[in-house]
Amino acid sequence: MDKLDRRQFMKKAAIAGGVAIGSSMLPDIAFAAGGHEKADFGKNFAVLYDSTKCIGCRLCEMACNKTNNLTAPEIDFRDLRVLGRVRRTDRTTHTVINQYFPYDRDARMKDKPVFVKKQCMHCNEPACVSACIVNALIKTPEGPVKYDASRCIGCRYCLIACPFQIPVYEYDKPLLPLVMKCSLCAHRIPDKLPACVDVCPQEAMIFGRREDILVLAHELIRRKSEIYAPEIYGEFTAGGTSWLYLLPVSYKKVGLPDYGDDPAPKLSETIQHNVFKYFVPPVALYIILGLIMYRSNYMAQKTEEKRKED
Repeated sequence: MDKLDRRQFMKKAAIAGGVAIGSSMLPDIAFAAGGHEKADFGKNFAVLYDSTKCIGCRLCEMACNKTNNLTAPEIDFRDLRVLGRVRRTDRTTHTVINQYFPYDRDARMKDKPVFVKKQCMHCNEPACVSACIVNALIKTPEGPVKYDASRCIGCRYCLIACPFQIPVYEYDKPLLPLVMKCSLCAHRIPDKLPACVDVCPQEAMIFGRREDILVLAHELIRRKSEIYAPEIYGEFTAGGTSWLYLLPVSYKKVGLPDYGDDPAPKLSETIQHNVFKYFVPPVALYIILGLIMYRSNYMAQKTEEKRKED
């Protein structure tokens, strides 16, 4: 089990989880949030990130940037000095590696870093999907939470709703700004691994069906209890996520938030419904936001046409 190849595991997991999704891929749907309509999240694709194997090389950041055709960051990916500060994802990097020194009780370990990867968690019941009033964000049957720029009206509710503070907004692009976040390389799976998983030299990430990933993770904890903390971060956190973490210490010591087991949409839906109830009727709001979106797209189109003429 220790030497299980990532590609072999993906294939075996797909078989164990049923018929692999291929050319007959189901259409994208948005699962109802807050538990209104349950889905079999065990069949979703997921990634197990083993922090004990990560060396902080940042190759995953570079691969993500390349496969998503993102703008090059100001600091080169080969510069590891950025690991000295805790970072968030941004428009140039949909995933980042952060470095922590949590071994304060053991003098022999105090200088040994623990690296933790940060990206969209692709929640089972995503708060961003629940908050989006135009279905620009959807939870697909395969697991990834995808963004449809053609539907987005720039309300940025998703930025506020996300408990992990992941989506970012292109404020520097006033004409056609986008919401930026990791897509779990939805355009690559299931034929290829997510770019970050594929490039990792330490094989610190394993990709497969969520139910199979969890079996593997629990087995590793059972067999190597001296190495791993007893919990799998993401198994139940915020209703469960598609990114699952094996850590050598408690998640609380390495910057991962504690949100309990309840799905995040419970809070976002309450806020959203109260806004609609006491301020603007939903139909009127849709009309207003639709007009804003139409005007923005019209102005952007005219600007582009004028630029070409010049």
